[in-house]
Amino acid sequence: MPSGNIFRDLIRGYFITQVSAVLDRNCVKEVGDSFSKEYQLAADLELFLKISYKYKIKYIDCVLAKVRKHSDSLTSQKFKMFPVETEKFIEELRSTIPDFDKIYESELNYLNITITYQYGMAAWMNGDKKAARRKIQEVMFKRKKYMLVYLLTVFKYECFFKFMKLFKVGNY
Repeated sequence: MPSGNIFRDLIRGYFITQVSAVLDRNCVKEVGDSFSKEYQLAADLELFLKISYKYKIKYIDCVLAKVRKHSDSLTSQKFKMFPVETEKFIEELRSTIPDFDKIYESELNYLNITITYQYGMAAWMNGDKKAARRKIQEVMFKRKKYMLVYLLTVFKYECFFKFMKLFKVGNY
C-alpha cells in the first residue's frame, strides 16, 4: 500500500479501511472536522481525500481490523450509491482545486472506468442483467477482471456472489 502523498492513489481507488485509521485531530479539524452528512457511503472517502490533499499518510503493514462483507450490510444494500456519491464528490474537488481535471487526468480516467463498472455491478445486483452487461461491456477490455465479470453476467448476481465467496475471491 502506498504511503506519503497518496491523494492521486485515492482518486484512482479508495483503499483505506476507516475502522483501522488513526487520525490527528488537528488534521481532521482543518479539513472539516467530521464526516459529511451529504454522503451515505462515501463520507470516509471525502474525509481521507481532503486529508491526503494536505497531509502525508502513513501506511502500517499489519492487520488492525477485519472487515466482513455480507448482503445485509449498508455497503451491500446501498452499493448503487458508490458511483453516484463518488461522482458528486469529484465535482466538489473540481470546484475547489484549480486545474483539477488537467492535473489529475490519468487518475480521473482510471476512476471513470471504475465508476462505469460500479454502475454495471449495481444494475446486476438489482437484477437488470441487460443494463449490467451494457455498462460492463463499455469497460471490459480496460481490466482483465472486468472481462470475466462481463461473461459471468449471464448468471444472476446471487450465483456470482456465492461463487466468489466459495472460492474466497476478493472481499466476498
